[in-house]
Amino acid sequence: MPEIYRAFVYIIVMAIPTLVLARVATRSLVDDTEATLWRNCWFFATCAVFLSGNFLVYAALMVALSIYVHNRSKEPCHLYFVLLMTAPGMGYMLGIPGVAPTLVELNPSRLLGLVFLLPTAIRLAKAPQPTKYRVVDALVAAYIALVTILSLRHGSPTHAIRIGLVVAVDIGLPYFVFSRCLVSTQGVRRTLAAFIFGLLPFAAASVFEFARGWRAYNSVLESWDIYLVQAYLFRDGLLRAAVTAIEPIACGYICMVGIGLLLANMSEMKNRLAFWGTGGLIAMGLAASLSRGPWLGAALLLAMFAATTRRGLINLAKLSVVVAILCVPVALSPVGERVYRLLPFVGSVDKSNEEYRSRLIDVSTVIVGRNPLFGSYRYWEEPEMKTMVQGQGIVDIVNTYVAVALEFGLVGLALFVGIFLAIGHSLFRACFRYRGADAILMRALTATLGAILLTIGTVSSVTMIPYIYWAFAGVCVASLRSLGTAVTQKERQPVPKLTVLGYTG
Repeated sequence: MPEIYRAFVYIIVMAIPTLVLARVATRSLVDDTEATLWRNCWFFATCAVFLSGNFLVYAALMVALSIYVHNRSKEPCHLYFVLLMTAPGMGYMLGIPGVAPTLVELNPSRLLGLVFLLPTAIRLAKAPQPTKYRVVDALVAAYIALVTILSLRHGSPTHAIRIGLVVAVDIGLPYFVFSRCLVSTQGVRRTLAAFIFGLLPFAAASVFEFARGWRAYNSVLESWDIYLVQAYLFRDGLLRAAVTAIEPIACGYICMVGIGLLLANMSEMKNRLAFWGTGGLIAMGLAASLSRGPWLGAALLLAMFAATTRRGLINLAKLSVVVAILCVPVALSPVGERVYRLLPFVGSVDKSNEEYRSRLIDVSTVIVGRNPLFGSYRYWEEPEMKTMVQGQGIVDIVNTYVAVALEFGLVGLALFVGIFLAIGHSLFRACFRYRGADAILMRALTATLGAILLTIGTVSSVTMIPYIYWAFAGVCVASLRSLGTAVTQKERQPVPKLTVLGYTG
C-alpha cells in the first residue's frame, strides 16, 4: 500500500476515538447538530487532504465545503478552528504560467480564512461597529498599514498591493471576525471548544508520530509537489512530532495554546473524566513535539493561571507542590535521566540551539541599530547576518520579535507588541474584576496570551503560528467586550419598586 494511503488509514482510525472524546468534552457547550457538522466536516477535510492528490483540487473541495457549511451552520466561523489543523501548513505558489508564475502563495490556513471567515467579515462590516477597545483595533490597522507601506521599498506598487492583501487576510481577517462575531461569553466558549475539537485528533497524531518515528503528513506534501528542507527532525535520537504544523515547535505551540483554552472552559465541562482525558492527550501531544519553547510556555501558562487570583501566592505554592510530587516518580524511573537531558537550560541536548538564539539577538541588535525606525527589507544581506547561515544555507530567524524588528524596525515592533500588551493589560485587570466562571475565563485567556508571547520569542511565525495568535487576539477582545456589555446591561436593569402593605411606591 502506498505511504499516503497507509497514513490516511492510521489518521482516520486514531481520529474516531479522539473525536468521540471531543464530543463528550464539549457536550455542555455545543449542541448535537453543530457537533455532528463539525465531525463530518473534519472527516471530509481529512479525506480531501489525503485523497485529492493536488493542492488545487483540495482548495476546490474546501470551497464546496464552505458553501455547504454556510447553509447549515449558525456559526460557520467556528469551522476555521475545527479544520485549521487538518492540512499541512505549507504554502503553494499560485500564478499565471509565462506571465507571473509566483503571483501569490496560498496555504491551507489562508484558504480557510478566505472561505470560512471572509463571508462572515462582509456581513459584519455592514453592522454597527463596537466602541469598546477600539485602541486595539487601531493598533492592528496601523500595523497592517505599516507593513503594506514599507513593502513599497521593493520598488513595485503591484508587490505592495499584493502584500497589503496578504496581511489583510492573514492578520486583519481573523482578528476582525473573531473580535466581532462573538457577542457573548457562551459564544466565546463555543469558539474555544471548536479549537479543542480540532486539536484532539492533531494531538493523537503527534503521539503516534513520536511513537512510530514516522511523519504521517510528509506524503501529502509530496503529492502536492511541496518538499521540505528537513523532512525529519530528531532530538536525542527521538523523532520530534510535527503533524500538520510541519515544524515541531509549531506543533508544541498549538498544544500549549490548547491547554490554555481547555482551562478557559473547565467550569463549563461537567464531565470531569472527559476534561482530564482531554488535558492528558493534549499534554502528551505537547511532550511529543520535544520543543522546549512551548514547554516553557506551558509552565508559564500554568503559573499565571494559578497566580491571577487574590490567593495567587497560595495557589502557586500548591502548584509547586503538585509538580514536585509528579516529578519524583519520573526522576526515579529509567527515563528520568533522558528527560533531564531534554529540559531547557539544565539539559545537555542541543545546547547549540540556545547559543544560536543568543547570537541571533546580538547580531540583530547591531543590524537594527543601523535602521532603527523602519528596519531593512534586505537585512539578510548584512555581513553580520551572513555569519548566521546554517548548514541548510539559510538564516533561521527563530524569534518573531527579532524578525519584526529587522524588517519593520522599532516602529513595527512597538505596534506589534503594543497590540498584545493592550489586550493583556485589559485581561489582567478583568481577572480580578469578575467572579466564578467569568474569572476563570479571563485568567485562562491571560495565561494563554502570556505563554504565546513567551513562545514566539523562541520561534519565527511559521505555518499556523501567526494565524492562531491573531485569531486568539480577536477572541480576547470579544471576551472583554461581551463581559463588559453584560455588566453594563446588569447595571442598567431597572430597580423594582418597593411594595409595602399592598401599596406600590
